[in-house]
Amino acid sequence: MTQEERDRLHWLKQARDGKIQKKKAAENMGVSARRVRTLLKRLRQRGDRAVVHGLRGRASNHKTPEKKQRQIMGIVQREYADFGPTLACEYLAQKHNLEVSKETLRKWMLAAGLRKAQRATVERVHGWRERRNCWGELVQWDSSEHD
Repeated sequence: MTQEERDRLHWLKQARDGKIQKKKAAENMGVSARRVRTLLKRLRQRGDRAVVHGLRGRASNHKTPEKKQRQIMGIVQREYADFGPTLACEYLAQKHNLEVSKETLRKWMLAAGLRKAQRATVERVHGWRERRNCWGELVQWDSSEHD
């Protein structure tokens, strides 16, 4: 159990015992009063496990099946190894009828060693301009340097 979950459990027990109002417990936890009522109901049913997420320790419900992942990565390694993830996703959808998000494919390609992580390049937002000689100096509207 994380520290945040322990804190939530503390506030829920305080609200359950009537030491603080549910509204105050909601403010302390950063949730709505309705959520506190739901958590208190779970606390009565499940005990202290009410504050722990139900999928802890298990795979996500949205995870791509392992068989499909192996199939997609086999095709990518054979045919699209030199493609970027966006183009590879488009080709997989058009030619093979396999739908996968470009971000998911990018992560799989990184794990398989087909790509290397790249840092985003930050473009220069503004060009440098010469500072004014004194505060309040006017700027020429035609942006010329002469008076």
